[in-house]
Amino acid sequence: MSSWVKNLPPEDSGDQVYSVVKSFAAKGTLLLKSALEGLAEAKDLDDLVTRLRATVYNEPVTRVEKPYTTTKLEMAFREHLASTHHSLAAVAPFPALIEAYYLKYITSNLKTILKGKALDKDHDDLSRHVNLFPEQLIGRRDIVVRALSSNQLSEAVNFLRESEFGDEVDAGYKAYRETERPQVFDVYLDKALYTRIVNEYSLLKKSEFSGLGGSEAGKVRSILAVDLDRYNVLAVLRAKLWDLEPSSIRSLIIEPTFQVSQDILRRMIEIESTTEAVKQLAATEYRQIVPSGELDEAAVGSLEDGFNSITYRRARATFLWDVFSVSVVLGIIKLKELEERNLAAIAFGVDARIGFQGIVSKLTSVR
Repeated sequence: MSSWVKNLPPEDSGDQVYSVVKSFAAKGTLLLKSALEGLAEAKDLDDLVTRLRATVYNEPVTRVEKPYTTTKLEMAFREHLASTHHSLAAVAPFPALIEAYYLKYITSNLKTILKGKALDKDHDDLSRHVNLFPEQLIGRRDIVVRALSSNQLSEAVNFLRESEFGDEVDAGYKAYRETERPQVFDVYLDKALYTRIVNEYSLLKKSEFSGLGGSEAGKVRSILAVDLDRYNVLAVLRAKLWDLEPSSIRSLIIEPTFQVSQDILRRMIEIESTTEAVKQLAATEYRQIVPSGELDEAAVGSLEDGFNSITYRRARATFLWDVFSVSVVLGIIKLKELEERNLAAIAFGVDARIGFQGIVSKLTSVR
């Protein structure tokens, strides 16, 4: 993905200060627990939209056409997140890393398209679950539109081979033909995303510039490390559940590794039982989130939630310890992601009429 912002010279700290101010301003708009609970009291989706219009989400939900659905509202929440992310990347002192994280919006759409085509879903059905707003912000509609317009999965894969996702999409297609599991595309596109992120991190680490109070790479490491550890661990466990060959699983690992070393990942791959494999995490700082009992897809999902909780705690900490750092920008993006997840859970709960207590039990505090 080519840069969409002009990188200022390292000695110019003007946009560094502005990015911090903008990040703190965005943090001030995060919905309080009481506000989330007020939304959870909505009688139906119409009532929920009315309540959302009194929040920072007024603009995106106003664009949603009736009849309201949870999918439409989730799209609106994602538009707000992408807009926030895009505006912060435009003023970040080291935009390349923040831009790399922006790839998640493109990979999310491509996951939907490739899995949908694997399941023979038609164009209209898939289109309802694809939102081109993030791509429009950076002038990258073409890649998603062409993949979506492909007549079948193989055609979409052939087109994407020429993109920056080519190697991973091609490997994912081979894994799909071996396993007949559309979910494998999630892992391979995540590999494309996190490979780009870790590459930008490595370039930042090699940079001679240090921010006020220390290395920018060192400050952003606490959040990025959890992201990469989560990807490597979940990729290994899910690939084992899907019975991928050990060589294919090893190819999914991204280096450099962080708290979950290459040796631990290697042992996880070599151990035949996935339930025993996950116990290797007991030797890491993630020991408290290791699920008990048999490891299945639900348990892997629980482990993923555990990783996310650690990420959100570290995102909050950036506003206490890393002021005047690009980590503050990444921190607010992570907290806005959590808010998006909370709002999606509320919309689903309201629509499914699971009740106030059932909804709030699924929420995670943002502030």
